[in-house]
Amino acid sequence: EFDYDAAGLLDFVRLPEGVTFDYRWNEAHLLESVIDSAGNRVEYTYDARGQRISERFVDSVLATRKSTAFEYSARKLLTAVREGANPATVIDYDDARNPVTVTDPNGNGTIFQYDALNRLTRMIDPLNGPALPTEYRYDAHDNVEFVAAPNGAVTTYSYDDLGNLLREQSPDRGLTLYGYDAAGNLTCKADARITNGVDYSTCAAARTSGAAWVYTYDALNRVDTIDYLDTPAIPDVDYDYDTGPLHQQPTSVLNTTGAGQAVLTDFEYDVWGNRTAQIEVAPGRSGTVTNSVSYEYDRNDQLTRMTYPNGRSVNYARTSGRITSVTTDSPFDGTTRTLVDLAIYYPFGPAGIIEYGSGLRHYRTIDAAYRPADFILTSPDGIADFQAYSLDSMGNVLSVVDQFEPDDSISFAYDALNRLVDDSRIDGDSSVDTYTYDPNGNRLVRHADRPGYSEQAITMVGGSNRQSSVNASAIVYDAGGNVLENGAGLRAFFDSANRLASLNRGGTSTTHLYTGTGGLAKLVRLSNCSCSCQRTHEYFAFAPDGRALTHYSENRVRFSTDYVWLDGIPIAAIEERFGSDGAHLAGSTVITYLHADHLGTPVLGTDGVGAVVWENTPDAFGGAIIATAGPDVRLRFPGQFDLGVGGIHYNHFRDYDSKHGRFLESDPVGLPGGLNTFAYGFNNPVANADPYGLFSVRELLANPDLREASRDPRIRGALSYFGAKLAEYAANETCDPLLRGITNLGAAGFALTSSAQFGVAALGSFVVAGSASTTGIGVPAAVGASALGVLFSGFAGLEAVDATRYLEESVRSFKGESDCNEKRPCPER
Repeated sequence: EFDYDAAGLLDFVRLPEGVTFDYRWNEAHLLESVIDSAGNRVEYTYDARGQRISERFVDSVLATRKSTAFEYSARKLLTAVREGANPATVIDYDDARNPVTVTDPNGNGTIFQYDALNRLTRMIDPLNGPALPTEYRYDAHDNVEFVAAPNGAVTTYSYDDLGNLLREQSPDRGLTLYGYDAAGNLTCKADARITNGVDYSTCAAARTSGAAWVYTYDALNRVDTIDYLDTPAIPDVDYDYDTGPLHQQPTSVLNTTGAGQAVLTDFEYDVWGNRTAQIEVAPGRSGTVTNSVSYEYDRNDQLTRMTYPNGRSVNYARTSGRITSVTTDSPFDGTTRTLVDLAIYYPFGPAGIIEYGSGLRHYRTIDAAYRPADFILTSPDGIADFQAYSLDSMGNVLSVVDQFEPDDSISFAYDALNRLVDDSRIDGDSSVDTYTYDPNGNRLVRHADRPGYSEQAITMVGGSNRQSSVNASAIVYDAGGNVLENGAGLRAFFDSANRLASLNRGGTSTTHLYTGTGGLAKLVRLSNCSCSCQRTHEYFAFAPDGRALTHYSENRVRFSTDYVWLDGIPIAAIEERFGSDGAHLAGSTVITYLHADHLGTPVLGTDGVGAVVWENTPDAFGGAIIATAGPDVRLRFPGQFDLGVGGIHYNHFRDYDSKHGRFLESDPVGLPGGLNTFAYGFNNPVANADPYGLFSVRELLANPDLREASRDPRIRGALSYFGAKLAEYAANETCDPLLRGITNLGAAGFALTSSAQFGVAALGSFVVAGSASTTGIGVPAAVGASALGVLFSGFAGLEAVDATRYLEESVRSFKGESDCNEKRPCPER
């Protein structure tokens, strides 16, 4: 139901489930407030020129919970943004309206220089200085053809006359060739692994030699098949469509890449486009194994029920659109158990209180910039845990003080590029991990005196981001930049689709199978091979947005773990045991309530009476030390799943080496994911998450067009479904306002011409005082990699982003998704 005022402005919206939104406008037809059915509101004020100068999130008792202030120049250029009481981020411009300096709240400034055509040519960061800039050059069509990182790593590109990328020469992943059809679809790709050192002139030439990936499309330009070995009679990935109500989303994907073992994935949708089921069929110990996950929605298209592969259902109750309780129904004994009894939220923000079925309450307090302040866990007997956060002006976590167990407190320090350089813990004996980096963010030294961790002295391959050795042990790569040996006893092998196919370390080895859309479907583990090998088959199910739902294993008996989520926060791990005949063992159900940190990483597990049964005390880069021998919880950083071999974590499109704090593979999207294609979270994993192994959350939200940075249908197909929801994913995880930089920038009314589109990306997350993101070279992500996301839009064969449309969509996104969860119409004016 929609109501409009006399001026035709949207006045009131009622959604099918009764959720309402009241829009109020001033005499100049500028939006003054949006009030939801719970009484929360967003309020805006403007100056005499109609420029938005403040934004406040106000709760139902009219207390301001979050505030943002904006300042402008006489030319109507945004010059400062201040979150809460923090110092402002300050932007200066040249006469052509290009941002020439951006000074963060910590006082660190980045300098931008341009050519006569207003194209960015140099970025000078506050640490490397003018001696080691990042440099860009362009062809006659304004395509970036040369990028030089501060460490001397040079990447070059060439294009056809339509702007399609034909050739990339990277010091990290070698030579990659591309070819296209008349509609601009990628039909040919030849990377350095396939060409085997042969310098083919074109991708077509490589294909003639059988050394290219081949893609085919149907008449509607939907990917039809992918052949990784150029044997079109037997495609490796086969897509089917048109058997459901949606014509753009596939209804079936068959993947036969894994040593001839097929994984079939079927999808079902309702008439509104919501996915209602996903069914995966993978090879089993004998025959096949089928994993089915189903989804139910309310009339607002919000999830209300999920059914897991073992038949367990998880039910979500909502009030005013927000999840307020979570229950689960067991298919084995018919009981219903409460996982979350109550969830209370900040206005248009994250959960502030989560009351678990065990009676524990998790208080997640935040400051006026919606940054973490105190995480307090209480029981009916009093306070059980109290973690107090201290942050700098940029939003970097300086310390997490345990008020009850001071020996468990942590402190962090950062350089001018917001890279973590010091991780100090008491742990009974004071321990400090220190890190040093090269100019492009590659770790050179890790000095560790923490028990269980060793020193690292790393040498680099000159002019690249590849490591040469660690502690004098060689690190070996294949031609495409995948780590084959990590210098710490780990060996890896990659399949024809460039995915991790097997791992081996010590007496344990694994082989992996994937779905056609890129998700991990099965893992076969051989362990205890120093004696006689024990073979275990492990299976996985992931939600459409990449969150782990189920992990179960089969040997002589079967073990399974279901993971339950409250938006982006893991809240429970439910374990089951089965006999050799497959029958459920009565009384074997164990529920572990999970408690996550500010990023959504589970760090504590408690049982039904509130006792701690599992504890994850990782170092800053995720090297986990599980302090108890209780439940087998494998969740790590957001989007990561511990494979149980040498600290390697599955991270959807890539695999993360927690011992080295970087990925095993070079980024499949190349430089749009950051100037260092191996770095995780711009070397600040305390502030940044990369749930899909492609981009940090802050980076992608600063520049949504990064979703189009890859022409690979595997990546684009996946991002087309869950990439569009990444803003919701991130906001639900922390509701960190820094993750919505481009939204706030758009809402601020910052007018740009298309020639200043770099400014949109560059200022996107950086101006919202406190983005701790940094690129691999240490430049703030929104100024570095996010800027590259727009500059490199030609990688996807796209035209330049229209800045006006970009900002308008940002405003619409803000008005339509600002409560972290709701879908709602957006007012036009």
